[in-house]
Amino acid sequence: MIKLFFIQLAGLLYMALPMASVCLGQPDRQAVEPAQETLIEGAVVDAETRRMLIGAVVSIRYADQTRPFTSMTITDGSFRFRLDPKRSYIISTRAPGYDTKEEPFAFTSTFPTHLTGKLIMLGRTLARPSADTPAVTKTTPAPEVRKATNQPTTTGTPPAKAPSVPAPTALRLEKDVTTELRAIQFAQSTADLLPDSQPELDNLLTFLRDNPRVEIELAGHTDNQGDFDKNLALSKQRADVIKQFLVKNGIAARRIQTRGYGGTRPVAGNNTEETRRLNRRVELIIRKI
Repeated sequence: MIKLFFIQLAGLLYMALPMASVCLGQPDRQAVEPAQETLIEGAVVDAETRRMLIGAVVSIRYADQTRPFTSMTITDGSFRFRLDPKRSYIISTRAPGYDTKEEPFAFTSTFPTHLTGKLIMLGRTLARPSADTPAVTKTTPAPEVRKATNQPTTTGTPPAKAPSVPAPTALRLEKDVTTELRAIQFAQSTADLLPDSQPELDNLLTFLRDNPRVEIELAGHTDNQGDFDKNLALSKQRADVIKQFLVKNGIAARRIQTRGYGGTRPVAGNNTEETRRLNRRVELIIRKI
């Protein structure tokens, strides 16, 4: 009987321990962890010269709301925000002498830790004469009369210059960081690399050679123009083309994963060719260091 009594007493004490720990102020192990935030870094630049713009204001709001919840004034052309990677946003950017720009933004992954290389390109505002400003009349000499010749004459505006190619990306050894490889460019609607992509390809190759334990993911993206399934396949093909280049130059295939997202994860609007060009991109994510 005495032995049975002590066994029952021990059982009661064992059951009372959790309640005692709560009463004594022990921490609740089931406390909810704070929501994860992702650091996004980028720059505001002139769309033509690619120079960073000082004095720009970047404001961010949720895609389903009308008022911004955070903003910052750019003092050196660069910006940094911490955002919930599971939400979608609208980024609004303005600068003196430039047209205000709004673009949707969403993270490629719901669990990134850092995204770098986000570019916001602003176009200059065209000067428009005010209705209150009197017109200025200039007196110009009469044009010189020339004899007719058989030489053809050219009229009209000169052709627009092709956009300049960004410099190779500064790659950092950080896990789960998403970096846009802007300098890798393809012919429209194909997986054919343009010659200007070579410096960026060599830059990526050198990075992997210098860090032989690094494993990466290449994520291909397109705009939303055309057939959805074809865009999905094209985005994967573009990532595969970069992998083929790296493997051909000595990088083990097992170190490189490729994925294609088509036009499902835009970083800019699809209303103009300038913004659609931003969505046609390949991103690098370091998965193992």
